[in-house]
Amino acid sequence: MALLCCFLVLGCTIGVNLDTPENTVNTWVRSYNDRDVEGIYITLSRAYIMANGGEERVKSIIGTMLEEAEESEISFTVKGIGLLALSTEQPGLSSGRTIYLARMDRKFTEEGEKRVEEVFWNFAVVKEDDKYKIEDFWD
Repeated sequence: MALLCCFLVLGCTIGVNLDTPENTVNTWVRSYNDRDVEGIYITLSRAYIMANGGEERVKSIIGTMLEEAEESEISFTVKGIGLLALSTEQPGLSSGRTIYLARMDRKFTEEGEKRVEEVFWNFAVVKEDDKYKIEDFWD
């Protein structure tokens, strides 16, 4: 049974491509839309996980975020991802940290009515073990 659970979890994450910052951000968004806690978790850097209380706490935070998204039927469609700032241009940013701006359509339900609005999210991305990981994100 334990082996089956491992395969099920790995099945969700095998083939995930984190070889570019854009792919990592797209994986985060796709996982958000799929309400996939593990999918979002694998895109996050060790620094993010440690700064936010460790694996269990971060997965709990992601779960809460996805429950709230489910209630409002929130989903995102990426319209573009672009480089916003290099860490060398931003004093105080950690070495190797780069900010990417994602332009997206946010679909949601409010007061029973479906709506769409354009939003911009920032993703601070670092390279970790030859993969790009999200160190922070905000709208």
